[in-house]
Amino acid sequence: MLDQFFQLISNTFVLGARFVVPALSILFLLLCVKGLFKFGKRPCVGRLVGTDGQLDYDITAAESTVGRSKICDVRINIGSVSRRGAVITYNEEYGFKITVTGSNEVFVNDVPVDGFAYLEMNDRIRIGGVEFRLLPGVSRDIESSRRVKKKPVGTALLLTAIQVIILLELLFHYQVDIAAQIPVVFLALIAGEWLYFLFRRFRGNIQIEMIGFYLTTFGLAVAASSLPESVLKQFVSAALGMIVFIISGLLFKNIDLTMKLRPFVAGGAVLLLLYNIFFGIQLNGAKNWIAIGTITIQPSELIKYAFIFVGAATLERLISKKNSLFFIGFSAICGGALCLMRDFGTALIYFATMLIILYMCSGDVKLIAGFTALAAVAAVVIIRFVPYVANRFSAYRHAWDFAADKGYQQTRTMMAIGSGGFFGMGAGEGNLDTVAAADTDLVFGILCEEFGLICALCVISCFVIFAIYALRCTPRTNSAFFSIAACATAGLFLVQISLNIFGSTDLLPLTGVTMPFVSNGGSSMVASWALLSFIKAVGDRTLKEETQ
Repeated sequence: MLDQFFQLISNTFVLGARFVVPALSILFLLLCVKGLFKFGKRPCVGRLVGTDGQLDYDITAAESTVGRSKICDVRINIGSVSRRGAVITYNEEYGFKITVTGSNEVFVNDVPVDGFAYLEMNDRIRIGGVEFRLLPGVSRDIESSRRVKKKPVGTALLLTAIQVIILLELLFHYQVDIAAQIPVVFLALIAGEWLYFLFRRFRGNIQIEMIGFYLTTFGLAVAASSLPESVLKQFVSAALGMIVFIISGLLFKNIDLTMKLRPFVAGGAVLLLLYNIFFGIQLNGAKNWIAIGTITIQPSELIKYAFIFVGAATLERLISKKNSLFFIGFSAICGGALCLMRDFGTALIYFATMLIILYMCSGDVKLIAGFTALAAVAAVVIIRFVPYVANRFSAYRHAWDFAADKGYQQTRTMMAIGSGGFFGMGAGEGNLDTVAAADTDLVFGILCEEFGLICALCVISCFVIFAIYALRCTPRTNSAFFSIAACATAGLFLVQISLNIFGSTDLLPLTGVTMPFVSNGGSSMVASWALLSFIKAVGDRTLKEETQ
C-alpha cells in the first residue's frame, strides 16, 4: 500500500514537472533577456569634423576604419582616399591612435605618420588630401544607462526552482537505486552558483552566468539520465570550466597583458595538437583523445578557447598583413592537425570560426568566398577518400532507408523527439540513452524526449541570446579584442549546435560534434565555460562616455 502511494506521488509530481519546467524556463529566459538588453545610447568618445565643414562623424566604437569603402565606419567617398586608408582606435588608457592601413600617406599636424601615431584633441589629420580634426565627443543623454538596475534575485530563484524540480524528477525516477552522487552534485551546483551570485552581488551582466548555469543543469541531467556514474565527472568539469571563466575575466581587465600572452597560447595549442597526433587514442574513427593516467581529454575542444584567443589578439588592430598571415597560418596548423586526427566535424567548426574572425577584421567578401571555395574542394576530397565519412554521406537524407544500420542513430533520435512531444516524458524517463552516443552527438534527442520540445527550444534560445548580446555589445566595447572574441564565440556556438541538431535529425550529415554545456563530456564542458568568458567580457569591458 505504501509503495502504491509513493508511486502515485511520484507519477503526479513528474506529470506536473513536465509542464512546470518548460513554463519556468520560458519565464527565466525572458527575465534574462530583459536584464541583458537594457542599453543606453552608444557613447560618443570623439568626433571627426572636416575642415571644409562637410565631414562630421561621431566616434562611438573602440575601432573606426576610415576610407572610401562602403564598409568603413568613417566613409570618405572621394577617389583620392584609399578604400581603407587608416584605422582610429580608442582606449581609455592611452586615448586615440591612428594607424596607416592603405596606400595613402597619412599626416597628423602636417607630420607624416610612420605606421601609427597617438592623437590629441584638436589634432589635424589628413588622408588622401582630405583634412579633418579630432574633437571631443558630444555628451549624450545616457540617463537610461545610469539607472540603478534591480538585482536579478528573482531570476536566480527561478533557476534554482528549475534545478530542484529536475533533481526531484531524477530522484523519483531512480527511487532506491539512485546513485548518491546525483543529489550531491545538484545541490553542490546550486550552492556554488549562489555563492558566486552573492560574491558578485548580482551586479553587471550576471545573466550571462545564469544562462551558463541553466545550460549546465541540463548537461548534468543528461549525464544523470544516460550514465549516472558520470555525473560527478561532469560536475567537476563544470567547476574547472568556471574557474577558467573567472581567471579569464580577471585577465581581460589588463588588455596589454592579454595581448602579450598570444604567442604562449598559440604555442601551447600547437604543442597539444602535436601530442595528440603522435600519442592520441582513436575512438569512433577519429584520433582526437589523449590519456593522462586514468583521465582522457579531447584537446580539440580545449583548443577552441586558444583558437579564438589567438585570432582576436592577433587581429585586434585590424591593420597588419603580417598579423593576418600569422592567424591564417595558425588556423591552417589547427585545421591540418584536426584532419590528420580525422576529426572533420570539429575542423569544420574551426573553419567557420576563422571565417567569422577574418570577416570581422577585413570585411572582404572575396577573401571569405575564396576560403569557402577551397574548403568545398577539400570536402569533396575527404568524402572521396575517407571511407567512414563517405559512409555517413551515403545515408544523408535517406536515414529511414537505412534504419537498421547506417541510419540507426538518426532514426532513433527522430523517434525520441516525436515521443517527447512538447513537454517530454520526464527526466530519466527516456529510452534514447540505449543508443550509442545518445548523450553526446545525439543529445538533442534526449532533451526533446525527456524535457520536451519547449525546453529543447529554450536551450537553443540560450545560444541565440549569446549571439545577439555579443552583437549588441560590440560597438560599445573598449577593445576590438573583445568584439572579435565574443562574436567568434557566439558564431562557434551557433555553428556547433547546428551541426549537432541538424546532424542528429538527418538535415545535415552526422558529423559527431557535441552540444556546448549539454553533451556529456568533461572537455566539452570545460571549453564551453572557458569560451563563455569572451561573451561575458564584451559586456564588462564597455566604453565610458567622455562628458564635456
